[in-house]
Amino acid sequence: MSNGTQRNYVNAGGLYFFGEQVPTTFEEDVLACNLYLQLAASVRHDKFNEASEWRHMYLSAMSKSGFGVLRRDVQSIPLDGQGTLWNRVEQELSKWVSSALVQQAQNTFTSFADSDGEALALLKSRTTRPLSTDQIKEPEPARIETGHSLPIPVGESGSLSAVSLQLAFIDRAPAITLVFLSFKTISPLANLPFPHLIYQEQVAGNLELTKVTVELQEHFYKRLRKGVLKKLGSRFAEQVIEVEHGQPGAQTCLIP
Repeated sequence: MSNGTQRNYVNAGGLYFFGEQVPTTFEEDVLACNLYLQLAASVRHDKFNEASEWRHMYLSAMSKSGFGVLRRDVQSIPLDGQGTLWNRVEQELSKWVSSALVQQAQNTFTSFADSDGEALALLKSRTTRPLSTDQIKEPEPARIETGHSLPIPVGESGSLSAVSLQLAFIDRAPAITLVFLSFKTISPLANLPFPHLIYQEQVAGNLELTKVTVELQEHFYKRLRKGVLKKLGSRFAEQVIEVEHGQPGAQTCLIP
């Protein structure tokens, strides 16, 4: 049975956008399995300093969990002052994701502008990290290069922060489009409204963007479902929070 409404969730490092036709059972599987993959990859790699290795482990584990890869695109994009970060992400999304889901994502970002709720606190804590100058690295080489690599400056205040954010778009089961964004910013993180991270122009260096569309193979994943939920335990209830109608809402656990 489908939900009949658009639904959005924050989890440990990502935002998930579900269209109206997505069945609740599929929604549960996507949220649980991806949370498990996020936590497992983070045990082995620091996604802020080892973004490429973290993504590789995440996607490798995903393919072993019943998700077949339909298409993949890896880019290292110099924004070069051409609009905001979201402008470029939106441009890339339009090739793979429906306009309705892209708008749903934008509405959710906007709803965080004046929020200091639980969902936003979880999201910022898992997607942003201030860096010291000795942690600054040049952009990693990507499998598909777009343009050239920009130098990485440090802000006037000496501040530089890393952002590692995952977006997931699910219009209809069983397909899922995952978008991994990694970049550095000279914008100060303290008391910074979340939308500023998306709409800003103060990106230092390149935007590392990976898009992957996968398809969940139910006959395979059903053998793993109970094990995934058992290993997650209480972390599912603690780290999956519904964003009600574009507004950060109360904690929601879909799985008893």
